[in-house]
Amino acid sequence: MKYKHGDKVRIKSLDWYNQNKDENGFVHCGNRIFDNYMSVFCGSVVTICGICPHLGYDVREDMQCRTWTDDMIEGIADVEPQEKMVSLEKAKEWLEK
Repeated sequence: MKYKHGDKVRIKSLDWYNQNKDENGFVHCGNRIFDNYMSVFCGSVVTICGICPHLGYDVREDMQCRTWTDDMIEGIADVEPQEKMVSLEKAKEWLEK
């Protein structure tokens, strides 16, 4: 596992998702699937809040509690003060669609 609790990481881009998704909208990342719901986080900065050994990470901003893997994460985020992190409001809006 590359990241630790509290790390701020950037989720891979929407271009990555669109280029790699299958006909069902899934990107297969090892033993996990990156799905359409997760694409709302593409390019966003999230916070690692839990680690599931051999499975992946929990992120604070994901209210659906999906497991995220190293393959879904671009890397540690170099967050500028003015850059917004994905908000709970944004995730709630998506869920209400």
